[in-house]
Amino acid sequence: MFSVVIPSYNHERYLSEAILSAASEQLVSEILVADDGSSDDSIDIIERLASIHGDKVKNLTRYPVQNIGAHAMLNMLVSRARCSWVAVLNSDDRFVAGRFSALRNRLRLSQVEFCFGNIAIMDSDGAVIGRKRAFHDPQFAFPRGEETIGTGTRGLLKRLFCQNYIATTSNMVFTKRLWEAVGGFREYRYAHDWDFAMRAMILGEAAYLPEYICCYRVHATNTIKESRSKQDEEVRRIFSSVKDDFGPEIFEEMRRYLAANEYL
Repeated sequence: MFSVVIPSYNHERYLSEAILSAASEQLVSEILVADDGSSDDSIDIIERLASIHGDKVKNLTRYPVQNIGAHAMLNMLVSRARCSWVAVLNSDDRFVAGRFSALRNRLRLSQVEFCFGNIAIMDSDGAVIGRKRAFHDPQFAFPRGEETIGTGTRGLLKRLFCQNYIATTSNMVFTKRLWEAVGGFREYRYAHDWDFAMRAMILGEAAYLPEYICCYRVHATNTIKESRSKQDEEVRRIFSSVKDDFGPEIFEEMRRYLAANEYL
C-alpha cells in the first residue's frame, strides 16, 4: 500500500481533482493533505473532502495556517506517512488511473527504493497537450553515446546530472527509509525535486517505469515560469552541495554529463 502526500498552495481550481485522483486508487492507503498558507479557498476544499472521504483523506493543516514552503511542507507530510512507500502529488497535478498497480508490479521485480515514469502534460483545463517519456524526451541533448549507458541506477544518475528529466515531484515514488537517508527535501524553490532525486539515486537503487503515471499541469502561475537566472543560480548551489556531501569523485564519473548541463 502507498501513502500519498499533497502539499496545497493556491490551487483551489485544481485541488479537488488532484485529491480525488488519488482517492480513487485502491492501493492508496492514506492521502495526507496540508495547506501552506493559501490566500484562496483551498483550505475549505481540503476540509470538505476530508469530511467526505475521512477513511482516506486526512487534513494535516496546521492552524493558524502559515506558509512554510514546499520543501518543509513535503517533509512534514512524509514524516507523518504510515506506509513504507510514499508518492507525492502537487496540488495542481493529477495521477493517471491505475498508476499504483503498475508501480506495484514494477517494484516487485527488484529491490528498489525510488521509482518514476512518464508524464502527460496538460493545460489549465485538463486537456493533454504533450507527453514526456523521461530521458527518452530530453529537454536538451545528452552527450553522444547516451543510449549505451543502460537504465540501471548509475545510468539514470548520469542522465540526471545532465538534466531533470523526471520533471516533477508528482512523478516520484520512494520509500520512507530512503527519504530519511537522504535527509528529506532541502530548502530550494525551483529544484528541490531534482536535488532529492539525485541524492536518492546516490544512496539507493532506482527504477524507471515506461508508463504514464501522472499528469503535470501547465498554467499561468507555475513556479518554473519565474526567473531563469534565479533557477540557474539555484541549480549551481544544488550541485555544489551534492559535491560537498558526496565528494568530488562522483563528479569525475559524471564529467561528460555535467558538461552538457545547460543550467551550469
